[in-house]
Amino acid sequence: MMEKRLIDNEVMLPEVARLIASGHTVTLRVKGQSMNPFLRHGRDQVTLASPEVVGLQSGVVVLAREQGSGRIVLHRIIHREGDRLTLQGDGNVLGTELTTVDQVMGQVVEVIRGTTHYPVSGRLWRWYSRCWLMLRPLRRWLLAAYRRL
Repeated sequence: MMEKRLIDNEVMLPEVARLIASGHTVTLRVKGQSMNPFLRHGRDQVTLASPEVVGLQSGVVVLAREQGSGRIVLHRIIHREGDRLTLQGDGNVLGTELTTVDQVMGQVVEVIRGTTHYPVSGRLWRWYSRCWLMLRPLRRWLLAAYRRL
């Protein structure tokens, strides 16, 4: 039987960034609640690849180091101005993070839920992303309803 080990994100994620930078893709299980309802803790996995700088636009989910605190987050880009990015978790009502293009370690290219693979370039995932961004003003109430279900 294989032994499970928990590795601290501050140890593992820089290694993930190194692998991505050398041309590999990396698949990770989602940890934390900040990307609910689209990415759920323990249920979903994401495949990360090298970020396409031109493609780092609103709606794209990235693994990035937050400016200031240095914390590493897997959040959606909600705004880009030049090389500055504003990130927010799908499950966050108000909190945002600031980062820069050069602090993006990888971008999500696929979401895996059970045996189903959702490429983020696919029609369904793009539609979800666009809708969720447009519904940001209503997020507080939508998340409250989701949490009650």
